[in-house]
Amino acid sequence: MRITRLSCLLCLTLATASAAAAQTHQWDGDTRVHQADGTQAELRPGERRLRLDRGIVEITTSGRPVQIDTPRFRAVLTWGRAWLRTDGEQAAFWLIEGRGHIEHPTSGHRELDLPMTFVEARGDTAPTPPLPVSQARAEGWSAALPTAATAATAATAAPAASVGDGPWAIQAASLARASDAERVAESLRAAGIPAQISQAQVDGAPYYRVRVHGFASRAAAQAFAETRREQLGTNQPWIICTGDCEPAR
Repeated sequence: MRITRLSCLLCLTLATASAAAAQTHQWDGDTRVHQADGTQAELRPGERRLRLDRGIVEITTSGRPVQIDTPRFRAVLTWGRAWLRTDGEQAAFWLIEGRGHIEHPTSGHRELDLPMTFVEARGDTAPTPPLPVSQARAEGWSAALPTAATAATAATAAPAASVGDGPWAIQAASLARASDAERVAESLRAAGIPAQISQAQVDGAPYYRVRVHGFASRAAAQAFAETRREQLGTNQPWIICTGDCEPAR
C-alpha cells in the first residue's frame, strides 16, 4: 500500500511538472523559447530541439535552426519568429517572420519562407497549403491561431520611429536573395522601424543589406537597438558608420 501511494504521488508530481506555468527560456545569445501557461513540452537546448505535446510555444532565433516535434508534423524554424500550437489532436505552425519548413508523414518536406504563413494538420490528414494569416482568418481558421495573434497584429500598426539623418546605422541583415531582404525589411517596417535595403558586392556576388539609418552617434544607435532588440532579432546588433562619423570619446 505504501509503494502504491508513493507511486501515485510520483505520477502526480511528474504530471504537474509537465504542464508548466508560463515561462521564458533563453537557450543562448540568439534563441528564446516562451511557453504559454499549461504547455506540455520537453526542451533540449543542447540539441536545439523541443517536443510540444500540448499548448503553445513562441520561438525566436536569429542564428541557428530550431527543431520542434508536434503530434502531427515536425517544424524547423531556420530563423525568425514563430508560434506553434497543439491540443494533441491537431497542430498549427504560424510563421510570423523569417524562414522555416515542415516535415509531414503524408506530404513530406514543405518550405515556408513567407512572413505571416499559417499551416495546420488535423488527424492523419496532410497539412493544408500554406496561407497568409489574413486569408486563414477569412476562411474561418482563426480559432486555431495563437491567442497572442491579436497582440502581434497590433504590433504591426506601431508608428514609425523617427531616427534623424545622422551617419550611424544598424545593420539588421545581409542576405544573398533580394526577396529575403525585402521580407526582413517589411517585417521591421511593420513594427515601426524604418528599414532600408542597399545592394553590395561581396567576393563578386550581390548581397542585400537591411539597415536602419539616421543615428547621430554610435551610442544613439545602440540605445535604439536595445529598445528594439526583439524586432531586430539580435542581442548584439552590428553598428556601422555610413558617412562622416566622429570618433567615440
